[in-house]
Amino acid sequence: MKVQKGKLSSSGEIVWFVLDRNYKPIKPIQNYISYLASLNRSSKTLRTYAHNLKLYWEYLERYCIAWNSITLEQLSEFIHWLRRPEYDPKIVSIDPQTAKRRESTINNIMSTVCQFIDYHQRLDNIESEIDTTVERPPTARKFKDLLYHINKSKPFEGRFLRVKEPKTFPGCLTTEQVKTLINACNNRRDKLLVSLLYESGIRIGEALGLRHEDIISNGKCNQIRIVSRANNHEDAKVKNNSFRVVDVPVSIPKLYYDYFVYDYPETINCDYTSHGHNLRFFSKSHNLI
Repeated sequence: MKVQKGKLSSSGEIVWFVLDRNYKPIKPIQNYISYLASLNRSSKTLRTYAHNLKLYWEYLERYCIAWNSITLEQLSEFIHWLRRPEYDPKIVSIDPQTAKRRESTINNIMSTVCQFIDYHQRLDNIESEIDTTVERPPTARKFKDLLYHINKSKPFEGRFLRVKEPKTFPGCLTTEQVKTLINACNNRRDKLLVSLLYESGIRIGEALGLRHEDIISNGKCNQIRIVSRANNHEDAKVKNNSFRVVDVPVSIPKLYYDYFVYDYPETINCDYTSHGHNLRFFSKSHNLI
């Protein structure tokens, strides 16, 4: 069983498949991924969902469980299996065991599986009735949305199959560390990219998808436009296809103009602000690390 990447020859769109042992697409999974693709989910999201559902299908095959008649108890056993793939419910170990995956990873996988089950339940493809949500009290809200003042006294639905995550701080760079990182860049393009990410807070994919027309500097304001474009590379997509304008300090347009005047090749027929075949998400993350 494997996750396979493909590209449509007609549109160049990236597609993802989960193949069984006979290298044939698993139909229930492909139907769900096609549904997500119709909602304009990003290629990275589809890839993550495909890998998560591949793990789920491996669990079903290992314990000979029919995907359309799974029970809540079997889903809870799936959490144990994610922690320890060699897990056997009939054998109890007295020695401490190290989990293979973190709690956040398990919750991410379980969220995908619960959405997959909910999708097929709505289509009456699943025989068993599984309710993966639970009604939580208003005090359990962790996020205050726009209408919080209206809904703060109302209960809300949360996922039932969820493990508790430890509170961790991912860390952030100090101003001096960012300056050191910028000074370590050996060309103006990378200096512009690092400075832009730090000063604006935009995503790496949004930065790689910027065009010349998206940088605005007229003496009164310094801004960049985040525009969703269908013909952008899969690593340069805008999340949720949203449009917004971000204010930046005057140093960003200055870096851009220096890069455009001194380093940008005149022979390149391209309207991207950055050029080079290595400007993909993974290559830039490795370069910056």
